[in-house]
Amino acid sequence: MAVVIDNSVEITVPACQRQVPIVREVAHRALLLEDWMLDDIADVDLVIDEICARVMAVAEPAVRLTLALTAYEEGVAGQVMCRVGDEIDINTEDFGWQMVVSMTDGRAVDYVMDGSVRRVMVGFVKRRSCC
Repeated sequence: MAVVIDNSVEITVPACQRQVPIVREVAHRALLLEDWMLDDIADVDLVIDEICARVMAVAEPAVRLTLALTAYEEGVAGQVMCRVGDEIDINTEDFGWQMVVSMTDGRAVDYVMDGSVRRVMVGFVKRRSCC
């Protein structure tokens, strides 16, 4: 289910690979509506694909993944959230993560305990191209 509020969109889907194109398309359309350049949208598409794949790789079975995206005049802020196992962390040392680093202006991975539930939150920001 996707919810759009002004310049924000949030979508929650089952945390499985076949859902990644749906998550990407919702973000893509949201940025098109904000009149983003296609090159910038393509960068965000790749970043969302990579982050979702990483989060889904460590997600517990039968959980849901949420993408929250807010577009601003200067750029976009996104966060991917999902329930994960206690001892499993996202790999931030390989080539795929370096692609996320090179295509964003900021990124962070946080793990939060909510009672007995551990969640990962991967946030990113990307500035909009000026021309």
